[in-house]
Amino acid sequence: MADAIISDITVILDSQYVEDAKTDQAVQILKDRGMRVSNVDYDKSVGVGQIPQAKVHELQQLECVDYVRTVFHYVADLPSA
Repeated sequence: MADAIISDITVILDSQYVEDAKTDQAVQILKDRGMRVSNVDYDKSVGVGQIPQAKVHELQQLECVDYVRTVFHYVADLPSA
């Protein structure tokens, strides 16, 4: 097993992504970048989930993202490939 540092995060989407269809598009972009999305609040354009800590900075650079808040870090055992 390999250890990984995982971050629980809250992602505030950019104001261009407030419509439901645009929010869905942004959520797919987040998933494609490695975020496991556990909840989406369409009224507030907010996504909640987990991602490897090393990828948090990458999410912050996306056009669809206004802000990433790291809520918690933990070490997880990941199965080796």
